[in-house]
Amino acid sequence: MKGFLILLAVAFPAVLTIPAFWSLVRMEWSSERVGYVDQSGTTQWATIGPKSEWPDWAPVPPGAKLKVSSNFEAAPGHDPGGFGEIAGKTAPRLVAEGYARTLRAGGWNVRVGRLDASYPDIPPRPLHRCFVHGQKGARVVQMSVDIDEPQTVGRLHWAEGKLGLPMGVTDRPCWAA
Repeated sequence: MKGFLILLAVAFPAVLTIPAFWSLVRMEWSSERVGYVDQSGTTQWATIGPKSEWPDWAPVPPGAKLKVSSNFEAAPGHDPGGFGEIAGKTAPRLVAEGYARTLRAGGWNVRVGRLDASYPDIPPRPLHRCFVHGQKGARVVQMSVDIDEPQTVGRLHWAEGKLGLPMGVTDRPCWAA
């Protein structure tokens, strides 16, 4: 135990001097600007963290709270986009239905889909995820929630360009029990 405390006393101050440590701290509690380079050499800049920007035009589902995760800027061959985590005490089926209604009322073209699959657990357990996809011109929003959960937990994506439903999603309502 004494050796561990000595190691901790030496290592902790050293860790505080490493820029990557502070970058991770900012990604968790603030925001950090980073560049991702693809195989062609193009850099797409992003802001990662809960204080990243969320576009005014991308509505948040009623009954859910958004924690922004990222905001990717446009780059040659890459559309701007971003996503965040949504959570709320309301049942996910009600949030999905309310989000589809909100988008339609705002003039969005809405598709609702459902994915029925299995989690990769042993033993496998069923996965039933609802997708609400809205498009208005080149702007797209897409919410996904696990409809078997008692409270809303999911993701909300936005893009100015292409953002399709994942493979395996069938076009059908997912809020009917």
